[in-house]
Amino acid sequence: MITEYVLGLAFSKDQKNIVLLTKINPEILRGKLNGPGAKVEKGETPYNAMIREFQEETGVYIEEWNKQCKLLGDNFLIHVFNTFTDDIYDVKTVEKEKVGSYPVKLDHLLKDGVQKMTWLTAMALDPDLKKLNQTLEINN
Repeated sequence: MITEYVLGLAFSKDQKNIVLLTKINPEILRGKLNGPGAKVEKGETPYNAMIREFQEETGVYIEEWNKQCKLLGDNFLIHVFNTFTDDIYDVKTVEKEKVGSYPVKLDHLLKDGVQKMTWLTAMALDPDLKKLNQTLEINN
């Protein structure tokens, strides 16, 4: 059985900042930076899950999300979305994981982020790849 998740990459309009949270769980990701997101609930579309999760984790309601790609693993499917809005400057920590707007620095993400955040961020900002919307198989 495959469990579905959403991951949101929310950038400022000038593409210089991104919303990230510091992961607490799972333990393997503890202390790493990641985009907001979580499990898609039963009966919910990935798009609606993205809207809900972003608001629950950041306190900001963003309705416009672009499909970026899907990451398929052995037992999971992550729907990756992105958006470009200056509403990201209003995010705040709502739940246990610290949330903030951070400068887009791929070397910083490589060092402190969840492994896939570096290339997902680069993909979202590349004009030729923004509309990729493909399923990418990844190793767990």
